[in-house]
Amino acid sequence: MQTDILRRTYKAPRQSATTLGEYGGAWIQARPRLKDSTRHQYGIDFRLHIAPHLGGLLLDKIDPAIVRAWHSTLSADLRAGLATPTLNASRAGRRDGTATVARCYRLLRTILQTAVDDELLVRNPCRIVGASDTRSGERPTLSVADMAVLAKAVPPHYRALVI
Repeated sequence: MQTDILRRTYKAPRQSATTLGEYGGAWIQARPRLKDSTRHQYGIDFRLHIAPHLGGLLLDKIDPAIVRAWHSTLSADLRAGLATPTLNASRAGRRDGTATVARCYRLLRTILQTAVDDELLVRNPCRIVGASDTRSGERPTLSVADMAVLAKAVPPHYRALVI
């Protein structure tokens, strides 16, 4: 900080009067190069998973501990809500919300990075290593018996496609 003062590049952090809910909503609408489908998905993720937990906080009050607590809570909530296995008991057949959590974390990190660029934050509080990564399991495949059942269930002209 002393060096920045001597160089005359120091800027004192501003106190923010803007909440994440206000800033994030405006951020989603102000992105000119987003496809409509991406804007729609961002809106859903922000409205359902970010704003209820963090939307009322002032931007400069969001710190890494708050982000970690949100990430942990969101992970646990989605895992509990999606605990019913589908198809089979493998990782590929379960929905545990990890992709949604990673997508929401990426969105939050990007919004807050823009706040840093706008000089509303000194540093981005999203610092969880690997939180934006998604690891998909192997896709489930049908057994030979299931394939035979499916081939019998489709109209005759689609059987070759199934087999």
